[in-house]
Amino acid sequence: MAWRSNAVEMTRRRAGRIDSRRLSRDVSIMISLLTGAIVAISFAAAPDLWREWVDVLATSESSGLAGTPGWYLPIPLLVRLPAAVILVAWGALTGRAWSVPVAALLALPVVWFNSFSMLVAVVALRRPGVRAG
Repeated sequence: MAWRSNAVEMTRRRAGRIDSRRLSRDVSIMISLLTGAIVAISFAAAPDLWREWVDVLATSESSGLAGTPGWYLPIPLLVRLPAAVILVAWGALTGRAWSVPVAALLALPVVWFNSFSMLVAVVALRRPGVRAG
């Protein structure tokens, strides 16, 4: 049992030394750099595919979905995307974690009827005791 109390004590000592916000920021930066590198490499390898993807995003709300069965939100991505960015910024500045799933929903290339299931996360993030950061 002595090893158990030593392990608990070591964990307590370590926890005081780790700055979780800095670690989180460092991990976020590394993920961003890795994503940027993957995008740059894929763009260099096949720039035509990236142009086609942008065309799909630009036309998905109009002619691209006209014959597709199912309901989708007919608001263009170019309108929803700035709204999503503003919502995330506002949520980050005011500590409202529930704004992230709402913004993620708005940022989807096409919002289908079943996309609204993402909003279930809002219920969990609005519970008492859940804080942002």
